[in-house]
This record gives sequence, structure tokens and C-alpha cells, in this order.
Amino acid sequence: MKIDVIDLSIIGQSLLATAKEMGQKLVNSAYSPIIREARDASTAILDRNGQIVAQAEMIPIQLGSMGTTLRPCLDRFPIETLTEGDFFINNHPYHGGQHLQDVFIFTPVFHEGQLICFCGSTAHHLDIGGRKSINRSSLDLYQEGVVFPPMKLRFDTDWHEDSPLRQLFCANIRIPEQTIGDFEAQFAANALGEQRILELARRYGPDAISSAMAHLIDYSEAVLRASIRKLPVGSFEGEDCLDDCGVDGKPLTVRVKVTVNNDTLSLDYAGTSGQFDDNMNAPLASSLAAAFSCVKALLVPSDVPFNEGTLRPVSVAFPSGSFVNPITPAAVGARMEACYRIYCATMKAMARALPSVAISSGFDASIVTRFAHRLADGRLKIAHEVHGGGFGAAPTEDGADGIAASLSNVTNTPVEAMDMEYPHIRIREYALAIDSCGYGKFRGGLGLKRSYEVLTDGVEFSCFGDRFSVRPDGLAGGLAGSLAKCQVAREGQTTAFDHHRPAVMRKGDVVTVCTSGGAGHGDVRERSAERIASDLADGYVTELAVETAMKTSL
Repeated sequence: MKIDVIDLSIIGQSLLATAKEMGQKLVNSAYSPIIREARDASTAILDRNGQIVAQAEMIPIQLGSMGTTLRPCLDRFPIETLTEGDFFINNHPYHGGQHLQDVFIFTPVFHEGQLICFCGSTAHHLDIGGRKSINRSSLDLYQEGVVFPPMKLRFDTDWHEDSPLRQLFCANIRIPEQTIGDFEAQFAANALGEQRILELARRYGPDAISSAMAHLIDYSEAVLRASIRKLPVGSFEGEDCLDDCGVDGKPLTVRVKVTVNNDTLSLDYAGTSGQFDDNMNAPLASSLAAAFSCVKALLVPSDVPFNEGTLRPVSVAFPSGSFVNPITPAAVGARMEACYRIYCATMKAMARALPSVAISSGFDASIVTRFAHRLADGRLKIAHEVHGGGFGAAPTEDGADGIAASLSNVTNTPVEAMDMEYPHIRIREYALAIDSCGYGKFRGGLGLKRSYEVLTDGVEFSCFGDRFSVRPDGLAGGLAGSLAKCQVAREGQTTAFDHHRPAVMRKGDVVTVCTSGGAGHGDVRERSAERIASDLADGYVTELAVETAMKTSL
């Protein structure tokens, strides 16, 4: 269908605005702080064939794979079988999902009996059953929580308070009122998206909307192909390492070969380490999202929609049985660590083709802390936080200080919100981690320091993440960023916390988490005297750290 260019623009921008409004609705309606405050959720509009059209760019790792998550649902339940009131649900890591905590819900949108598109949402659910949130002791998928395979359900019969499905689900989780509340927030976001799409359909007609969707996808594809054509033809390699597999202390490696051929990219991760008995494996959907996110960051302008079109010129291959494409039922709860190693390895490879844009490695890890305690009234309270850190330096600028990681983009939970929600801990300090940056002509960003005082006995604490033993790498001679660390102060003694397993805290313990800083870019001897003076004046670095960096670069 041919559509007027002005109408095309209006419909296209309306679709993008609708996806963003859905995201805000989800956040505003959520029960848990991880969604309400940290915004660990995402929304999107997909066409009737399951192709991403418009997204609220909230959590990159959740967005690039929304179509990958929907398509297994459509394979089992073709669009001809759908009716108004149906919805899809899927969190199965080996059928298009990511980790079990990210539950995807898709609602078909019908206008006068014609299927137009799908409204999709996902959110991180703190309690999905299994071994208390994301737990490194989980050895397989079944220990991690409730699995929703690709399912077609009806809202009126399958999701009311007394429905067998909902009763079964609630009987297998610890905080049903919170989890169900967050599910309802997803349904509310999808309903809002449906309302906005129907308003457009009544004004322009469903065929015009379908044409506008196809145009948005084609436009994004054309922009990316044009960017790829500017790259030098050839193959470029990169690698990055995960600290360890939690068993033998040895690092695991992600390797990638990026091949540029005219207007296409091929990313081949052959040679990557094999899967292991820990929950830091990454399922295929997550790994794809990590790879695409790096490509988008380097080659797609920020004003161009990230949709199915930006996936078409890029082919990606992850070896089966590797820790970035494991074989079921490997545990995947902490899949973000593997995803960041994909992102960094790809960035290093692209730096050889695009040195004027690619940045040095940052803290690039999902460092998560969790304080769990059952109150006197029987309620379980879980303070779950994803911590920010320092970005890697760019070829022309210092890295950003204390910011969310590139694939998660979650905000910090305000101290005030923590105080109101969790009576078993108190935040004692929240600051930039001094001297944590890697120096260079441009320095990396500073990591973050956050200290918690435990206010009662019996609080279970766990911390997992990466960058505890392998530093972020610099580019063009820039120095590596700092290591992350987690420490516990008890009765005048401070010890390193073993982030491989949880431990029970005592009243008065102080837990301090420091995330790593980003790596530098360029020779540190080329850093301007003005920038060094500014770093010292702001208290970001000490004179000793600057002197050490200068000697290291000699």
C-alpha cells in the first residue's frame, strides 16, 4: 500500500512514542523496586510476523531479542489460531527466552478481526521460584525457577485470581503478591499499547499501519548497510575473558572474528570456551542481543530506530555447547556476565576496523548484590541491586563515571527507596571509587562504591558478577581499569567476600562493594596537564596513582 509521506512520518513517530509510553506505564505500575526504581523492564511493538518495529530503549539486552522470543510462540501457535483476548507468555531460555526472571508477555492487537501487530513487554521478576533469586549454586535450569515454555493463554480464563495456572504459579514462588503485581504491570503496559495502536487504526486504517511498520524496518536496515559500506573490507578479531567458571578459577574466553563484506557483517564466535556447571552461561537470545547491541552502538545513529531492520545485514554464529550458546539444561541465571564478554570482544574486534569510534573496555559487568531476610510477619524481603561502574575511555573523551553498564542500562535504586522498602539493611556510603580508572590520554570512568550496614542477624547476602580478577583492557596504549571487589567488615576486621556463594550476615556487619573503573585510551604521557589537574582537584585520583600510571607507561 502506498502511503503519504506525512502520514508515514506521523504513524512512524506514533509507534515509537507508543513503545516508550508502554515502558513508562510498566515502570509506574510495578510493585518491586527493581522495576519501579531501577527500571529493569522493556517494551516493544512487533509486526504480525514477529518482527521488531519500535522499542522503548530501556534495557538493551532485553530488546534486541524480542522477536527471537516471540517467534517460538508463533511457530507453535500460528497467527491464524489467535483471537482477541489471547496472549503469549515465554521465559524459556532454550526456546527464545533469556534467563527465567525475564518473563515476556505478548498481546495480539486486532482491528475489526484483523491482526495488526503485537505489543510486547518484559520485566525482571525478583521471585520466579527456584533457589532464591539468581543463585550461583544452581547447576541446571530447573533449579533456577518456574519455566514458562512458549504458551498461548487467554486473559479472561487463564489469568484471573482463581485460575489453575495462576494458583499453580503462586504456590511455587515466595512473594506472590509482588510478582503478580509486576505481571499485572506488564499486562497494563500491553493494554495501553493496544489502545494506542487501535486509535491509529481507526484514523489511518490497518493497512497504512502495516505499511508504516515495513517502512520503519526498511529504513533502519538501509542506514546500517550504509554505515557498514564505510568500513574497510576484511576480517578483524577480538577476545575477552570471564573471570572464571566458579569451579577451577580459570578464566573463560570469548573469541570473535568480524568479517566486513560490502554492506554486510558476519560475526563468528568459534573458539569460545565451552559451557560449564554454573549459572553464568548465556542462552542464544541473550548472546544475539549482546552482539547486536555492540553493532548498534558503533554503527547506528541514536535517532534511527533499533528494530528488525538493524538485524538483517548482520549474521551471527555462536558454537553450540559453548558458554554463549549452551545445551539445555545448563543454568543461565547470571547470563549477563557472558553477554558482556561478547560485547567487549566484539568491541575490540570492531576497534581494528573503526578505531576512531570504538571505546576501551569498561567495567562491563552485571555486579549484583542481594540481601534477603524473612520478617517477623513471615514476609520475605529481597534487596536486589545491579551496580554501575566506569565506562571505557573513547578516542577523544574520558569515560563516563559511575554509570549503568551498556547492556543493562538500569538506574540505581535511590537510598531513600531502599530505606523505606528494606528494614534489614541501611546504606552507609555511596560514592565514586577513587583511583579506579585506567589512565591514558583519556582516562576511563570511575567505578562506584556502595556500603551497607546489616541491621539484624540472619540476613542472607550474595554477590555475583565479573571483573574481580580480569581487568578491563585499554586501547591504543591506555592502561587497564581497576578490579571490582566486595568486602565484609565485622568486629574490626575486613575480609574479602567470596562472590561464588552466599553467606549469612550478622547485625552490625558492613558490606562494601566497589565496581571496576573503565580502561584508558591512548598513551598516558599524552594526557594534558589541564585534565590531570582537574582529576586531582576533583578528588577522582591521587597523586600517587598518577605517578604510578606515568611510570607504568614508560
